[in-house]
Amino acid sequence: MHVKWNLALTMLWLLILYLAGIHIFTTGFLLRRMEMINKSHCNHDFQFNTDMKNRYHIKDPMACIPAQYHRAIFVVIDALRFDFVNYDDTLNHQSFYRNKLKILHEMMTTRANQSRLYRFMADPPTTTMQRIKGLTTGSLPTFVDAGSNFESSQITEDNFIHQSRKINKTMVFMGDDTWEGLYPNVFNRSHPYPSFNVKDLHTVDNGVLHHLMPELHDGDWDILIAHFLGVDHCGHTYGPNHQEMTNKLIQMDQILRRIIDIIDNDTILFVMGDHGMTRTGDHGGDSDDEITAALFVYSGRPLTNLKPDKEWKTVSQADFVPTVSLLLGLPIPFANLGLVIDELFEISNNSIMNMYHRIELLRMNAWQVNTYLKTYSSHADDFLGPVALQLQQKYASLEADYWNTLNHHQAKSLNHQQLMNISQAYRNYLKNVREICAGVWAKFDMITICFGLLILIMAMISTLMILRRHQKCPQSVDAKVEIDDTINWNIKLAYRVGVVAVITLLVIVYFSSLLHIPYILSIIIFISILASVVSCFYTDQCNINNREYIIPVNLLYHVNYETIVIVSCYVFHLLSYFSNSFVITEDSITRYFVQTCAMVYTFKLIRNNIIAHERDKHVTRLSGKCLLALAWMCCNRLATIYYSCREEQYWCTASSLLNSPAGIAWSYKYFSFTSVLLVPMIIIAMIHRYKFNVAIFGKLFIWATPICALCIVSYWLMLSLPESTLKSLLPWQHVILPRMVYAIAAILLIALFSKSTMKKITKINVGQSLQLSGLEIIIKLLLLVLSLPFMMLLGCGLAPSLLFSLFSITSFLVISHCCRALSIKSNTASLMSCWTQVITWEILCSQSYFVTGHQNTVITIRWSAAFTGLHGDSNSYVMLGMLVLLNTFAAQIIFGLSITLLMPMIQYPELWGKYYKIKDRKLISYNTAFEIVSYFFLFCGLKVFAAAVAATLLRRHLMAWKIFAPRLLFEAASFLVTSISALIGYLITYRFVNIFNVSNKSSIAS
Repeated sequence: MHVKWNLALTMLWLLILYLAGIHIFTTGFLLRRMEMINKSHCNHDFQFNTDMKNRYHIKDPMACIPAQYHRAIFVVIDALRFDFVNYDDTLNHQSFYRNKLKILHEMMTTRANQSRLYRFMADPPTTTMQRIKGLTTGSLPTFVDAGSNFESSQITEDNFIHQSRKINKTMVFMGDDTWEGLYPNVFNRSHPYPSFNVKDLHTVDNGVLHHLMPELHDGDWDILIAHFLGVDHCGHTYGPNHQEMTNKLIQMDQILRRIIDIIDNDTILFVMGDHGMTRTGDHGGDSDDEITAALFVYSGRPLTNLKPDKEWKTVSQADFVPTVSLLLGLPIPFANLGLVIDELFEISNNSIMNMYHRIELLRMNAWQVNTYLKTYSSHADDFLGPVALQLQQKYASLEADYWNTLNHHQAKSLNHQQLMNISQAYRNYLKNVREICAGVWAKFDMITICFGLLILIMAMISTLMILRRHQKCPQSVDAKVEIDDTINWNIKLAYRVGVVAVITLLVIVYFSSLLHIPYILSIIIFISILASVVSCFYTDQCNINNREYIIPVNLLYHVNYETIVIVSCYVFHLLSYFSNSFVITEDSITRYFVQTCAMVYTFKLIRNNIIAHERDKHVTRLSGKCLLALAWMCCNRLATIYYSCREEQYWCTASSLLNSPAGIAWSYKYFSFTSVLLVPMIIIAMIHRYKFNVAIFGKLFIWATPICALCIVSYWLMLSLPESTLKSLLPWQHVILPRMVYAIAAILLIALFSKSTMKKITKINVGQSLQLSGLEIIIKLLLLVLSLPFMMLLGCGLAPSLLFSLFSITSFLVISHCCRALSIKSNTASLMSCWTQVITWEILCSQSYFVTGHQNTVITIRWSAAFTGLHGDSNSYVMLGMLVLLNTFAAQIIFGLSITLLMPMIQYPELWGKYYKIKDRKLISYNTAFEIVSYFFLFCGLKVFAAAVAATLLRRHLMAWKIFAPRLLFEAASFLVTSISALIGYLITYRFVNIFNVSNKSSIAS
């Protein structure tokens, strides 16, 4: 196989190794909680208090306690934060969301015994799908389930929806279509509406209103669920402090008034939020604003004779499940870990009888939880360990104490305090169980985690060995071909060993069920990698000292102060992953590291220029490049205006530039418009500079790029229109301009990489020898063309941030290449690709992620980018996800595609003559690009490895799922995007060099 394909396959193989390690590690680290398929029944195993059993008139051993209500209405107002509901009499300033739901306050004051209001605490992650699941099953959530919020899968665990269906209750649903994904074909009548378009504040709510009142008046239902989305979408689009939020809450107030007016004595109403929202209107994490929702309960008859507390009680959303189940006469769902809200239950005017009744409900709740724990522990042997046994003993002790107390007293002779003590003991037990389970909600598979880490280590070792072998061979073409053949042979060996391992393990699995699929995959990949690495020790094609394989000595050559400082920045960045404080402030840390690297290269530039000037008086002073370095450092500082805020950064003030165009000042909009229009001006200048304006592709670029930029500006102007005007636009008018941008960008990319265009660009240099200045032109045009749709996806406020990233790339390339050229001329530097440059490149890439307004948290993901050019009711989740991905990792894509610009011969063609003794420039180009991309894989892979080790060591840390796990997932996603982009960058280099050779041979033949 030709050397160029050997190198490409080698990089692909290395990429597969890293991705395999990441996949296997996350499989063990982000396990879902084991879901039990068991269903609850009104089981005779539970021993009722005889007096209460007679009171309930239970004769059938499989019967449930009687229902207090036969009909229920569930009104879910998505993202209904508690302070949206809590009325403040002392409010003396205008608020967009306080005191708008006045009906609830009126009911709490005028009909206090028919109403109850609670702080409704959600379990993180606070995504709608997970909250619906928790509100219906009572189970604990898992971190990894947050990712399935946009592709809801059917709920298989026991829940009160299926329990209602089992006894033929008529159920009607309307609203967020997430319910249909979780409960398909369950509702007797269903009216779902698409929920993903956060810019659409009215479609779902208007659809619910269209069906709600007719259904309420018909009354042929037992359970009615109405899920409104307007408040949540208003938060995502405008934030809570906006007039649209006021309008939405007033609309909800009017709807609730109409519902409450027709509530009868046999119907109970629940008005609830599934989660809250942050000050910016987002959710998904576990801040107080996100997890504190509201629950309002109302009935046509008195709920309780107990006086409401002065302070609002706090209940968990899991507590809602046993409460609803027992109120409707249903068995409590099997996997529930909630605590019944017993104050909502009354069966007489006798307070002592009501206490007995509530204790009986708590006993049923505790019996159900204990049954779940015993069943779960039998399937997961290491679940809770000895704690599970202690909990079961605690439950047995509670029951024994209860019956002993009853046996020592005559029936109904216990006083109020004694009954309170009994009920409090059961509450404490249930709360204790929930707290313990919450601490170990996911069972870490340490075997799979260790396999994943080992594979990542082997992948890094493989990268070092291949680079070591690639660099230490004799400097001849034949040796290079030999070593590339050796690399290819190693990959084939790994594939063959992998196939043998697959066959062997499948045979084992066929006869034994002891091995699990993750273990099988881990073993197969590990054996394959081990075979590939071991082969490097024994294929001694170049007769290199074997001791040098283990230690990457090439990384230690030419160690100087610049290397020490740059490597220290990189190492400290890796170590920062092990501290939650450093992860929170990572945006500031990376900026500091970039500034440090910029100063290092500036000092090196000045020093090398002085040394070169002393040896050769004709060497010019580099005042212009020093000014460029100063401008680069200033831009790094100015770019902080685009940083977004993590919720933990209490000192951070959210930038208005993160808002939609309607919320951005016109003075800054003009700056954004200028930034976009600057891109086609640069492209046109490049076309004229290299005299491509006479070529067809040159004319295409001259005319198409300004049109593309004008479409972007027009699109932002359209989004700046008043809300009423935007609503009056037809659907196609919302998407036509972005789609034109996508189409023009696609046409320009096809034209850029066409054979005729690349042939034209290769001819800019006179002579028959390969020059890489044409490659530089191609990559620069590629970045500029891509920057147009990327800037549109980032939005009007953040669009200029991408130009800051491009300026960082340009400044670093100019300064670093100048440093290397001066060093090489002074014979003080290696001619090999400089790995310290790659480290700096990686640090720049990390900083650009924050510069483009992103953070390593779920709530800072710009979901609105998904609808830039797509209709709000689009069901193409692949396209929606792709647009969000491009918005999030735009900077990583740009840095990955342009990684081969680090090749020193691009800026300084005179280095060709000093590069080894090889005369084949094509081979030099392939090898240099291969080394640079491989180093990039290595240093990006080290970051993923550090994040994985940090997440493993700190898996029981208080902030494990809030800080370390998201950091790992974002780092893994960044590695995937960046490495694929870098591989594409290598293929672009290969295509350019190959077309040059073909074109050059044709011209020689002619």
